[in-house]
Amino acid sequence: MLTAENVNDRKPVEELVSFFQGLIFEDNGYISKDLFTKLYKKEIKLVAGLKKGMQNILMPLKEKFLLQKRSMVETVFGYLKNTMMLEHSRHRSQKNFIVHILSTVVAYQLTEKNLPFHLSSLK
Repeated sequence: MLTAENVNDRKPVEELVSFFQGLIFEDNGYISKDLFTKLYKKEIKLVAGLKKGMQNILMPLKEKFLLQKRSMVETVFGYLKNTMMLEHSRHRSQKNFIVHILSTVVAYQLTEKNLPFHLSSLK
């Protein structure tokens, strides 16, 4: 889902995850007690790291491990944006926007050294 720059990214979360169930890993920008409560009632648990000044709560080991894997995904996103020039906002149509994303992902897959880690470590 694409939103304008002036829209709080937490607003569309409920709609985006309405068909999910289980765990969703988020970055610290999405932390909201109200959002957590609403989604928890729908059997969706938001998992995030701690912000400064937040009370430390025990997290199950599995969730902590999976939260660490999230940083690998962010590393790949950073590589796509910075090295493969995915971040480009001057598209004149939605089709060009989608083609740009798909061509960047294909180019990434064709590079010899495309991952900063081995896929076997994700299992």
